[in-house]
Amino acid sequence: MRRKALIAIAVAGAGAAWLLSQSATTATLQNPPADADALFLVKLGGSDTAETKWDGTVEVINGELAKLSGYEMRIDDIVHPPNRFVVSTRKAFPFPKRPHDADLYIDMPDTYLSPRLHVWVKGGPAAEVQLRTAQGNFRFGMRDHYRSFENGKVIVERMADPALVGRDGRTRGRMTDNDWPSIAVSRDGSRWVAYQGFRPDEDVVYAEQLSGGRKTLHTVTERPGDVYRTAVAEDGEGKVWVVWSERRDDNWDLYGRAYDGNAWTSVRRLTTEAQPDIHHNLIAGPDGRLHLVWQGWRDNRAGIFHKSYSAAGGWTDAARVSDPAGPNCWEPSVAVDGLGYVHVVWDQYGPNGYDVWLRTLASKVWHRPVAVANSPLFEAYPSVTADKENRVWIAWHESGANWGKDWGFFYDIKAPATGLYQSRNIRMAVWDGRTFQEPAAPLEKSLPVDKINYYEYPHLAADGTGAIHAFFRKRTPQQFNVYPRTPSHQALWEIYSSVWDGAKWGPMRLTPYSTGRHHMRIATAVDPAGVLHGAWATDRRGFRDMINTLPDIFAGRFAYSAVAAAGQKLVAYQKTNMPPAAPVHADETGDVKRIREYAYKLGSETLRVHRGDMHRHTDISWDGYSDGATEDTYRYAIDAASFDFLAITEHNFGVEDEYDWWRSQKFCDIFRVGSSFVPLYAYERSATYPNGHRNIVFPYRGAPVLDVQHYEWTDNSQNKREGAERLFGYLRKYGGLAMPHTSATDMGTDWRDYDPEVEPVVEIYQSDRTNYECADCWRAADPANKAKQPGGYRPAGFVSEAWKKGYRLGVQASSDHMGVHTAYSMILAPSNNRQALVDAIRKRRTYGATDNIILDFRLLANGREYLMGSEAKVAGAVRFRVRVEGTGGLRDVEIVKDNQRVYTATVSGKTAQFEWSDAGAAGPVSFYYLRVRQQDGQLGWASPIWVER
Repeated sequence: MRRKALIAIAVAGAGAAWLLSQSATTATLQNPPADADALFLVKLGGSDTAETKWDGTVEVINGELAKLSGYEMRIDDIVHPPNRFVVSTRKAFPFPKRPHDADLYIDMPDTYLSPRLHVWVKGGPAAEVQLRTAQGNFRFGMRDHYRSFENGKVIVERMADPALVGRDGRTRGRMTDNDWPSIAVSRDGSRWVAYQGFRPDEDVVYAEQLSGGRKTLHTVTERPGDVYRTAVAEDGEGKVWVVWSERRDDNWDLYGRAYDGNAWTSVRRLTTEAQPDIHHNLIAGPDGRLHLVWQGWRDNRAGIFHKSYSAAGGWTDAARVSDPAGPNCWEPSVAVDGLGYVHVVWDQYGPNGYDVWLRTLASKVWHRPVAVANSPLFEAYPSVTADKENRVWIAWHESGANWGKDWGFFYDIKAPATGLYQSRNIRMAVWDGRTFQEPAAPLEKSLPVDKINYYEYPHLAADGTGAIHAFFRKRTPQQFNVYPRTPSHQALWEIYSSVWDGAKWGPMRLTPYSTGRHHMRIATAVDPAGVLHGAWATDRRGFRDMINTLPDIFAGRFAYSAVAAAGQKLVAYQKTNMPPAAPVHADETGDVKRIREYAYKLGSETLRVHRGDMHRHTDISWDGYSDGATEDTYRYAIDAASFDFLAITEHNFGVEDEYDWWRSQKFCDIFRVGSSFVPLYAYERSATYPNGHRNIVFPYRGAPVLDVQHYEWTDNSQNKREGAERLFGYLRKYGGLAMPHTSATDMGTDWRDYDPEVEPVVEIYQSDRTNYECADCWRAADPANKAKQPGGYRPAGFVSEAWKKGYRLGVQASSDHMGVHTAYSMILAPSNNRQALVDAIRKRRTYGATDNIILDFRLLANGREYLMGSEAKVAGAVRFRVRVEGTGGLRDVEIVKDNQRVYTATVSGKTAQFEWSDAGAAGPVSFYYLRVRQQDGQLGWASPIWVER
């Protein structure tokens, strides 16, 4: 009796848990039921123009309701199991207009958000769902793949049947954060999903076999490590191969391993070069031969490579697909048609920016590369597939011309350029081996017009019926009515798809459980019956907070092919026809070459200018809505800006998540290209005024992120003990540095705290906002005009106030959000490696500029030279040597002493060189620095030199 009672209690407990009501906070965390036959997405109130109640119930006729759960839910929306819901359409959260938005912000009509529900059904073809709501009743059946009621008032779509991968339902300590999936379907119909799983400070590659109702998890890597992306395919012998990139001995190479149905082979190293091999894809041809393509760096240049595998010959040597003498090439995609021809597409950076290229391997011979899209627009991230007629379909996303060039604070920077994430649109072309065509109804014109929620990262796949599936990501912001030149808080991206039936594109359909960060894309494979399957990652973020919650992998079956029309309605491809974009800078290539060749001789030491940015954000940051993906930022830094180094400084509110901090540091290593390009490990620690925002930088990987305590968020002027002591202790403990920024704003400081050992440099200028040198300095905020005070106005935070207090701070300039190619952090170091760069910052051997300006500012005293940032005890005359090389005609070259301009040079042309001696009164300690303004308004600031008499 006791045993029966315990069983009854356990069953009752399980039922009670299932019947717990679900609020907005758990909407995307609800796992799919294991026994459902179909999943429907129900969107309520799609045409509402006022807040409307949609409370109701769900019933299933000739079947059973497996589960009802919320998907897009807001506060006060609740699902009451088993079948009742309380939801409403609600007014969207508007973008809060600030004073400096006044000239740019356009008031728009109110936007209303529609609640969406997941309805899981058990039953056969005769099952029907009865939806009863406060706004009417609606009925649909299992055969309804897409229905719209009353002109979009209610929309129902049948979704792919999602299966959660990598979770067995049991808790075995900390769950892994799963990411970067790939998928293959073997000849026995089993789905193989490969992915990487993270636990603190280590990754493992897994492969899960889904066969019928069984899941079998395999650990592919022999030991935990640092891995990036997976690819999986079945060879001609039925062996399942998994390929991944892994960092060993500080280098990224490709590794592979195969499973023959009984055991895994030993790990095979597939690349051996000294620079990163990444961004790989693997596919099987009709003859069972595997084709592997990837992006590999060789001699500081990225190319596209290919190798193949057969049971008889093993892995071939790598062949370079792209031009060895060509520019950097990125992100290859590969398809094999019915003839066995291999088609590789990629994008590469050239005079027009990023362009899309195609090359075909036919009968063991590589055809000449073909330009698919080579206009001045940003054309990148291509995807390729082949249809049943062996035509090659290529899709990519595009943005404006001069991508990654001058873009920043709108009152000062007005170049004809495009920010990193200012727009996104999808284009497509079809290659028949001779000419390009495109669908008569272009995909980009078939999607709903949405000016702020971009369509991007297309992925093409052909199923067994010949239908072409186009998957893509779409952005949803937490705040609506946001204009392009401002950061916005919180966003999520979802995967949608549309199917081409030969004549038109079908409705845009959501992939379930696909909310996540910007760059989470889908992988696809076709089973022996011709049905398309996919695997995709999600971080389970919901529509309330829109923050990374639980990275997971799902796999699904996309069995909703369109009914094929007679023949393909294709027309001649209309390439973008526009003249080359006018360069933002007349001779940027020459300017970069000149600055890299300039040498600072200091005794036996030779220093070079290393150009970069110490302050960038991506979508990891909570306010990175308009900054784009991490990968885009590295592309920009390497190609568009030709940087030597970069520090992506995500807010601690993003990288306090252990996986996001691990991933942020991982990318620093993935994109380190010898000594040519060196990312720094960094993040932004964001406290409010007066403790202020600081960027934290380390020369090594693995230091933890320091959280912000509650007392750092209040104006603690009455308790000055609660300041930066904890931060300074942390930096000493872990060997890091801090750099204050936006100091004269509500994100700044009144300079109550200072530690010269760990805080040697300040960000004096920020291209996303203004100059923080002094109140009446060039490009400083207008104290009388709130519209020109982005971030607020706190004059006690000007850098001149810190210098007045005796703080010995060097300077650099950076971008923060969105601003690109308009602020440069210049570090004078003997070599371009992390330790040398951080050591130079400690010595304040830095300067800031808004263009590729050379500043050489030295003190000549005591029979030696002191470089900018130095401290010197001087008994005799104080004499300075100045050399400036501008990118345009110089206007003002000034020396400032103790916050007062004491000398202005008379200059003409782009170069100034002179010496100046200070004949003025001698105080106990004075500081001197150089500032420069060109005729075109470009600026430069050298770090001060402190002179003790």
